[in-house]
Amino acid sequence: MAQAKGTSTKGVIAIALAAALVAGGAVFVWKNGQVSSLQTQVTASRVAAVKATTRSEELESKLAKTTLALRHQERKNTKAERELTEAEASPSPSPAASTATDLADGKWYAKIKGAQSSPPQITADVMQFLTGKAAQRAAEKDGNEVFDDYYIVNDSTSLRTLPVGSSATVKVLLNNGGSTKHETITSTEFVNRYNSSGKNQTSLHLNGFWFWLADGAVVKLEEQFVP
Repeated sequence: MAQAKGTSTKGVIAIALAAALVAGGAVFVWKNGQVSSLQTQVTASRVAAVKATTRSEELESKLAKTTLALRHQERKNTKAERELTEAEASPSPSPAASTATDLADGKWYAKIKGAQSSPPQITADVMQFLTGKAAQRAAEKDGNEVFDDYYIVNDSTSLRTLPVGSSATVKVLLNNGGSTKHETITSTEFVNRYNSSGKNQTSLHLNGFWFWLADGAVVKLEEQFVP
């Protein structure tokens, strides 16, 4: 009888131990699941943080580029407004204000102040279009700064009347000077466009032109792109 009671007690203890092990295992599984879940959340948080940092850097880069573009456009607008004011303040060139060309054959830079087809000729304000170190030296001499790596020097406002050859070609910028690409037109078409557009409102009036002289006549005109 006493032996049966001892056996029963041992059985109860064994069951209790087994139950404890099962419960402990369940707790372990539950806690392990919690750890795994927390690790997943931490990993997700880190990924989200990396994405947020990357997005922030992208936005900062876009902001910097936009700010730079705005400053560049402000300089361009200021330059255009200054040129427009100077052009409006200056009297329109007349034949008496211009002189026959004293330029040697070769390549020159000027702003076109007038154009006609009968006889074919242009009125030009010859200038210097400088780049690189030459532009820097000239700007420093004038107490100015160089923007977009070019600087224009106009030491004389004298206008020159230049005859245009019958076979002369003209290259003008597309998109009213907004493109770096040119289209080739005849000198007659150039005169028509120049005179039909609003004065000082298009790139034909605002931008400078390179022109080539041969035997004292213009044989080629090419509009200069400026940023």
